Amino acid sequence: RQMCIRDSHMFTHKKYENGESLRKCFTRCLKIANSAMKDPENLSLLVKILNKYIYFFMSGIEQITAGDINKLIELIKENIKQITEDGKRDRAKSAIKFFENTIAAVNVKKEANPSSFESVILE
Repeated sequence: RQMCIRDSHMFTHKKYENGESLRKCFTRCLKIANSAMKDPENLSLLVKILNKYIYFFMSGIEQITAGDINKLIELIKENIKQITEDGKRDRAKSAIKFFENTIAAVNVKKEANPSSFESVILE
């Protein structure tokens, strides 16, 4: 499951940069992660993908947009809500903390450089 996340770097080496292939790779990653959400512990896969989106967004890969990050944040929030409603929050505790830490880190980056993150919604 995590292999597709690691594969994303294949498409961003300066010599071989291919943003469209990166986007397709992320689409596959999201499909795999979404299908794995039956187990609350797999929430961390979505958070890892979010961290990669943020990394490539900050690296200036045009195909990764603030809108993509916003959609993924919403997807993670929806999954956390569902996990909570199902009474399985304890099983996803570390992934939820990972998500909260990611949001806190982006908030710090947003404060330091508001223009690059102005379209990213963290609330």
